[in-house]
Amino acid sequence: MENNILIELINSTATLIAAIAALLGGIAAILRSLPPKNIFRKSHVKEENTTVETEGKSMKNNKKKLRNIGVVSTLIAIFIITMRVVFAQGIAANQKLTNEAWDYYDKNEYESAILKATECINMFGGQAELEQEELINNNIPVPDTNPKSEEDKNKIFSRGLLNDVATCYFIIGQSYEKQGNRTEALRAYNNAVEFTHAMAYDPSGPWFWSVSKAAKGRVRQLEE
Repeated sequence: MENNILIELINSTATLIAAIAALLGGIAAILRSLPPKNIFRKSHVKEENTTVETEGKSMKNNKKKLRNIGVVSTLIAIFIITMRVVFAQGIAANQKLTNEAWDYYDKNEYESAILKATECINMFGGQAELEQEELINNNIPVPDTNPKSEEDKNKIFSRGLLNDVATCYFIIGQSYEKQGNRTEALRAYNNAVEFTHAMAYDPSGPWFWSVSKAAKGRVRQLEE
C-alpha cells in the first residue's frame, strides 16, 4: 500500500508542477551563483582594497550557498521527473508484455507465451496483489463486465496492472493446458482466480470479461 501511495504522489499533477518549478528555480539559482567578471576590483588604496576583498568573500559565500541550493533543487526535480518516466514506462510495459503473450499464444508458440506472461507477473505481480487486497478491504464491488458509463469503463482501465497480471496467469494456464500439462495449468488458473476485480478487454466485442470467473471455469473443467 505504501508503494501505491508513493506512485500516486509521484504521478500527481501537483508533484509534476512542483518538480518543474524546482527545476527552473534550481537552474536560476545556479546561474545567479556564477561569479561576475571583475568581482575583485584592483585598487591602489589599501583600505579600499581590503573592503572590496571582504565584500567579495562574503558575496562568494552567499553565492556558494545559493549554488548548493540550486544543485539540490535541480537534482530533486530531475529525480521526480525521472521516476514519472519510469512509472509511465512500467505501465506501458505490462500492457506490452500481456499483448505479446497473447500474440505468442495465438501463434501456438506456448513456451514464448509463458515466458512473456511470467515476465509481466514477475515485474508487476506484487503491486497487483496489493491492489486486489486493497479493493477487497475497502469493500469495492467487482466491476460489471458491461459497464453502464464511460466512468465505469475508465475505472476498469485504470486498474491496468491488476487486469494484466491476472490475464497473464490465465494465458499461462491456457498455454500449459494446450501442452497437456494439467498440473501447471491448474496452478496458473488458481492464481488468476484470486484476482476477482480483474477484467480483460476484448476489443473485437467490444466487451469485458472476468478473468477470475473464466479461470474458475477452466479449473472446474480440468478437475472433472
